[in-house]
Amino acid sequence: MGICLKFSENYRKLERGNRVILTNRDSGEWIKISKECISIIERGIYNKLNSEELLKCIEDREDRVYIDNLIRILYKMKLLDNNLNIDEKVDTIYINLTNQCNLKCKHCCVDADFISEYKRILSFEELKKVIDKIEVYGIPKLVFSGGEPMVRSDFWEILDYTRKNYKGKIDIATNATLINEANVDRLIANVNRLDISIDGIDEDSCSEIRGKGVFNKVIRSINLLKERGFDEIYLSMVISDYNKELKKGFLELNKELGTQAVIRIFAPVGRGLKNSDKFIKINKEIDNNIEIDDLSDARMNLRSIRCGAGVSDLAINYDGWVYPCGNLISEKFKLFNILEITTLEDAMKRTRDEYLIGNSLRSIQPDHYEKCKECDVNLFCWSCVEEIARLQNNEREFKERCINHKKVLEKILWDE
Repeated sequence: MGICLKFSENYRKLERGNRVILTNRDSGEWIKISKECISIIERGIYNKLNSEELLKCIEDREDRVYIDNLIRILYKMKLLDNNLNIDEKVDTIYINLTNQCNLKCKHCCVDADFISEYKRILSFEELKKVIDKIEVYGIPKLVFSGGEPMVRSDFWEILDYTRKNYKGKIDIATNATLINEANVDRLIANVNRLDISIDGIDEDSCSEIRGKGVFNKVIRSINLLKERGFDEIYLSMVISDYNKELKKGFLELNKELGTQAVIRIFAPVGRGLKNSDKFIKINKEIDNNIEIDDLSDARMNLRSIRCGAGVSDLAINYDGWVYPCGNLISEKFKLFNILEITTLEDAMKRTRDEYLIGNSLRSIQPDHYEKCKECDVNLFCWSCVEEIARLQNNEREFKERCINHKKVLEKILWDE
């Protein structure tokens, strides 16, 4: 006997008229179908039927074939639960090794302090305990970030210990200016991937954001890595209202270097908030005149919001406090201190039961946020819940954003 039909935890639904959009909150994949079709599957779920039993209830052969194919698609998209009972578990932990940095980028979301400024950070001995707890919990991937992680005087000891005692993948998020001939081989031997920020396509565009001479230093570092056969290099650039014309050139630069391009959207938080006028045009309007070809491309590339905060992702700040993700490092979203818990497994169970399912994080999900929950494009309007949290007390900006985004999304999603 087959398993009963059941929607997955990541299943979400939007409705308009006789159509519905089903989306996976984990992958961002979506499908638009008729309300009649999804109601058939919903009735099967309500009556605890498996797919074979449901199909036997459909008399028309063409309808039966269509619903059978739809069920297969929904399983493939993981919108229907296959009842394998795989527990949701954190798969990536980000550790901010320090708040210090050797650069002072204008858009820094954490407002990293310059290297001469000091705040209390986890010691090497404390970090060893953290790494041990992460290994016991079985986290597949660990990302060292900052600030700039390589400014720590004990960075190499931390990296060596982690590689020796942690079985998962190790990524480093870095500005790459401290990679050189003397340390590049040691770095390659201990990491699986490097995420490098460059924010430009040449010296002029990069120096505007990250300072003079940074572009050439980064390119030299990339060449050192590539010469040694290290290819897991992801090069990122923050795109804003004032530099979006550089996107094509950035993609071409990555093709030339043999790196993977990562486009990031500017977020006015941290130091970025102080410099937001250099990235965001005030009172801008979004062009709503979308051509048919553009609509087709937009539909193909559009994804719903994907949020793994506190579920698939965790962030450990430089002082040991744990947050749902690196974009939600604030008092409101503080979970627990990594040094004060016995095991991550117990801490995460309590966290999900007492906090993540509670009001703090739930209240800023677009399908629960008071101003958005009744909107039929809400799951596509936001790229990160941090943006909702940031705009909670800014009624004017929230309203302007809503009006502009909704007009465009209605055309893309609902053809209206």
